[in-house]
Amino acid sequence: MGSHYASKFYQKWIELYIKNGGKQFLAQKAFFDKFGIDTNNKETMKLFAQSTDALKHKFYRLDEIIAQRLSNDPYTSLEAFLNNLQEECPDDLVQFDYNRDFSEFTIIYAPFAAKELVNSIDNPLHVDSTHSLIKGKIQLFAVTMKTSQNTIFPFCYFLVNPQTSEKIQECLVKFCEFAHLDPQHWSADCALNIARAIEDGFPLAQLSWCAVHVLRACAKVGSYFDNPQNFENFYLAVIRRNGGSEVKSKSDIYLAG
Repeated sequence: MGSHYASKFYQKWIELYIKNGGKQFLAQKAFFDKFGIDTNNKETMKLFAQSTDALKHKFYRLDEIIAQRLSNDPYTSLEAFLNNLQEECPDDLVQFDYNRDFSEFTIIYAPFAAKELVNSIDNPLHVDSTHSLIKGKIQLFAVTMKTSQNTIFPFCYFLVNPQTSEKIQECLVKFCEFAHLDPQHWSADCALNIARAIEDGFPLAQLSWCAVHVLRACAKVGSYFDNPQNFENFYLAVIRRNGGSEVKSKSDIYLAG
């Protein structure tokens, strides 16, 4: 993941985990302290309802499950893992639906702790996707949240094939039902299938596109802006896309002349 800010988040998590002797509870508390998250909040503290011994047992069992390869077929092994995970963590959201040849499937996972944490922070939900890093070039989608410190909280992960807006919408709606959420504001990268999923699944919610992703997309098609008219068309399209009613003059648009 290189220098991406998500990478820094996970690197810091791992660093704190090691510094605290590999203890899940202490690592989580140290992480909250590091990023100024209020551990006195009653909703946040519900994350610590389990004792350290219970957490140790939970992660020990998960390690056991991961170590068991029940089949050389990755999908069969994945199904066995998710079934075991559901048995060990019945309060988590675990779903794996597929057809016979796995040409179509939906996989969703959200830990029970996401329910409490996502409702205790008043920030827009953000939907992002990785590059095609998984076998079969299937993207991993994540529902996260960004704070003022640019920290990302992964609340839910899902994979779908084919990666249509309808399947993405199904996963987003399922997670919000699980977490008892009625989000009024979403943000996302500029993938059209994600945008359509949010618009169709949450028609009353506001959708903002992440500026970083938009700029990256613009950089990839920079040749389209080889004259002022092309850029003006793009600018007006963005204004319309964001529901703006006021169109600026050319002198406002072309600040550089």
